[in-house]
Amino acid sequence: MLSAEQLRQFRRALLEWFTMRQRDLPWRHTRDPYAVWISEIMLQQTRVAAVIPYYHRFLARFPDFKSLAEAPEQELLACWSGLGYYQRARNLQKAARQMKQAGAFPDNYSAIRALPGIGDYTAAAISSISFHLPHAVLDGNVFRVLSRVFTDPANIASAAGKRHLSGIAETVLDKAQPGMFNQGMMELGATVCLPKNPQCVICPVSEWCRARQSGTQSDFPVKIVSRKSVQEKRILFWVERDGRILAWNARQHPA
Repeated sequence: MLSAEQLRQFRRALLEWFTMRQRDLPWRHTRDPYAVWISEIMLQQTRVAAVIPYYHRFLARFPDFKSLAEAPEQELLACWSGLGYYQRARNLQKAARQMKQAGAFPDNYSAIRALPGIGDYTAAAISSISFHLPHAVLDGNVFRVLSRVFTDPANIASAAGKRHLSGIAETVLDKAQPGMFNQGMMELGATVCLPKNPQCVICPVSEWCRARQSGTQSDFPVKIVSRKSVQEKRILFWVERDGRILAWNARQHPA
């Protein structure tokens, strides 16, 4: 782990870089939790460039959770058409109806996390960006940055590895500017600390990156997916004549 002074320098370097070099994305011009929420859900499993026009159209048609809650489902799905994974849209409306009933967008991590379709990452993103709450985000980009900076061998495909890196993320987080810091970490992983051919020469935190210093960037993050063996019992029948198979059938053995 970095020393207190090194952490201070790391945070400052990342924030300065993000302030000057961040991509101009529409959801970065607002702290409205509704708009941030819509962007985060759309960005799940969808490229940034593809999301931008949908984001504008969606907010023009459904500018707040009340209009989203009251929309006919077919109209909602038509507006979502092309983004895929339609359960995301249905969960948005379920959550919007809960907000309408409560009368407001929830303003704390636990309440946001409890909404349909929202996991740890999305709850941390909304609560830090919109409500200035100190919750570190963890997505593939952040896992990669942390793993390389600390040459951490934790397996990001395992629950234990994710918990371990989550603890590091919380330690590294700039609690004075959590939203900006979280966005900076995600931006760094998305544009500089790439899965292949990371752009270490222009990385704002390369001074503190152990993988850069040891030349082991390609070794991190560690991702080991365990595969369970599957055993099957089958019965095979065949009809043979003069050494030639005339017909065959394989069926699964009954349990």
